[in-house]
Amino acid sequence: VLATHQSQPYEYLPFAESVCKEHGKYIEFVAVEDLRTGCSFCAVVGELKGRNVVELSRVYRELRDSGILKTIVDKTNISLEKMLTANTSLSITESVSSGLQDNVNELESHMDKCHRMLEVVEGRLTTHLRQREEERMHNLSKSRKELEEKMTKLEQLLKAAEWQLENMDEEKYNMILLMKEMDKLNNEDHAVEINDLKQELDVIIDESIFSSISSHISVMHQATAEPVKEKAQGQSVLEQALAEVIGRLGDKGEIGSKQATAREVLTGVEDVVLLHVESPESFFVMRTRDWKMADMMRMQMKRKWMEGGWGKVKVDDIAVLKDDDATEYHRVKVITIESDLAWVTYIDQGNNSQVPLTSLVCMSENLSTLPPMAHHCTLAGVSSEHEWNEEAARGVRLFSGKDVCKATVVGSRDCMGKNIMIVMFSKEEDQTDISLLDFLVFRALASREGQDLEGSSLPISFRSFLYLPLDRTVQEHLVKVVHVDTPDQMYINLVGENHSYIKYMENMMEEMQEEYSRHEADDQKVIYPYVGLVCAAQHAEDGKYHRAQVTELLQEEIMMVRVMLVDIGYCQVVHYNSLRRISDKFLVLPAMAIRVSLSGVRPVGEGWSDEAIKYVKEIVRTKMMRIKLEDMKTGMDECECKVVMYEDNCIQGVSINTMIVEKGYATALPELETEKSDGHPILDIDEENNLPQLQRPVMEAGSRFTCRVVSSSSPGNICLRRLVEEESFYQMSKELTRYHETHCSPALLRHWKEGDSCVVKTPGEGWVRARVDRMMEGGMVELLLYDHGLDLLVKWSI
Repeated sequence: VLATHQSQPYEYLPFAESVCKEHGKYIEFVAVEDLRTGCSFCAVVGELKGRNVVELSRVYRELRDSGILKTIVDKTNISLEKMLTANTSLSITESVSSGLQDNVNELESHMDKCHRMLEVVEGRLTTHLRQREEERMHNLSKSRKELEEKMTKLEQLLKAAEWQLENMDEEKYNMILLMKEMDKLNNEDHAVEINDLKQELDVIIDESIFSSISSHISVMHQATAEPVKEKAQGQSVLEQALAEVIGRLGDKGEIGSKQATAREVLTGVEDVVLLHVESPESFFVMRTRDWKMADMMRMQMKRKWMEGGWGKVKVDDIAVLKDDDATEYHRVKVITIESDLAWVTYIDQGNNSQVPLTSLVCMSENLSTLPPMAHHCTLAGVSSEHEWNEEAARGVRLFSGKDVCKATVVGSRDCMGKNIMIVMFSKEEDQTDISLLDFLVFRALASREGQDLEGSSLPISFRSFLYLPLDRTVQEHLVKVVHVDTPDQMYINLVGENHSYIKYMENMMEEMQEEYSRHEADDQKVIYPYVGLVCAAQHAEDGKYHRAQVTELLQEEIMMVRVMLVDIGYCQVVHYNSLRRISDKFLVLPAMAIRVSLSGVRPVGEGWSDEAIKYVKEIVRTKMMRIKLEDMKTGMDECECKVVMYEDNCIQGVSINTMIVEKGYATALPELETEKSDGHPILDIDEENNLPQLQRPVMEAGSRFTCRVVSSSSPGNICLRRLVEEESFYQMSKELTRYHETHCSPALLRHWKEGDSCVVKTPGEGWVRARVDRMMEGGMVELLLYDHGLDLLVKWSI
């Protein structure tokens, strides 16, 4: 039967509602009298006003713990089985013949005996029989349809209830409405009287009454069904169980009250806004989810104030206060009255003030009983002070501003009968959660409990720079030295193909200067410089803004931090107030400063002398250099790269490593390989013409390279050039062209043979290296251009 039954979706499921339609707040209460549900606003000023109500969440928990929900689910399963059995019976009855054809045959036989006299009677009775059969079929179809609709609804109710049993910590459905629907269906009688629907028909013929031929035959309906007993109306099992649960909870004093109240304390993690600050140990916040209720309450307070009765208040009254600017209305409690003035406490703000009596109107009971919107809090982890100064309160206000913050409740304490929530307070800035406690401690506006000066914790997640490592698969790199501390600690920038990285850096620096040279705005300032913060900082020497990262908070100097300028490797100490927030667009380019040290050398004494550092700075700083990576060690904090460094325009390829040893500023280590003993300098030298030449790269099977296609004559003949050698190639081409353009070339009236190397001037590329491939008639020669993979036909005398 289940295989043939098709569930039909219900367009509206009332038990799935969890938000009040009228007020848009979560449903929190249920009335004892009629099980009607509503939100906290309904309980105070809506349709639940004055009713005996209980909290819905506690009723849910009691229904689960007491087993009432499980009992209803079991009962509903039994009801569904009964419906399935009844549906099977209806299907069988529908398929069994009711004897219509036999009755028709008998009637037709009798009609033949009565000849034409009974034709009219025959037609009328046949029609009657068919109508009765149609009614029977219609009733069967109707019964099946009603039963299937109930089965579908019951299946949906069961699914929702079983989900709620499995997920006891979540409140997805309105369990009160759900259980009422289940109970309603369970109380219906699902037994189907098959005999009533079968409707057997007998044809009775009185053959002796031919004189009354028009009426002597009739059809009699035999109903053998017993009447269905009506169920006695009364309180259902569900209603009795709910009444018992709610009454029991009310007797315990856990929930029941004649007047409902909203949740008066903060719980868990809440989005809040700051209202009023007395000190870090005493401030007031409002939940953002109470904004809508506050707006609705403000409208009602305005109407109440307009009704009149100004100044007719007494001590301890709850009143409506109208601001001087006539735009805001507040709930206040009258503390004292002096002449025509009154001291009041702002219930939904937390502060006190003295106001004119004429600005007060006594508030209605509905509004006065609503819980305060202001929640009294104290900052978790802050050390108590006997007396807080105004600077600490100003610091809390500065931190919060008008932003939405996050309050995480970790406990509570009682202070003179008032419940104060202990909270961790934070806000998000640049995708990072910043702690109010860390902010106050850093500014020396508060101290951490236990005097833990190093207790500030790093944010769980924060933005950071990408870092560009040196490629180990590349033999050499063209770089620019941007900062030198010692020969063991130098910072370089990769130049990139066609100086692309340098161009990116220059464009970004221009954009940053334009961004931060405008009128200084408060939203650019850094609120708290935690270790790891990415920001913009001014260079102490050139005054330009650079990308930076905070590396240390200096405890000995208040509000001073150490930052590294990540594109030049320069560290400096600055006041945090000089730092600026940095937008995501300036984080796209990786941090360009790469730390390297000269390999194979060590200081002459215990440390590097000022003369050695000065000499290295003079020959490398801000210059284009070529480096050869000798060793790379990766540590926890940074990567140490040992390199051999060469001047870019040095034809002979003498390294800086060797130069400082020869000058006496350093001692050579055994691993230092000088250019004299190294048979493989970075650039090969053409001894005859003293020109740099590229080595032919070794392409081994399985090797992977990033290449550029320089020429292609067919799929089987493709010439490539590795991108890492582009800079070297361009340098060689520049030197080759410059040499032959400035020197008189000797007459080439020699006997050329195939395989000879030469240089040839081309229209597009200038002077290029070539090889004689074939001598041809008429003084023509076919050349192969080494670096372009192309064949060129020229006269040998060129």
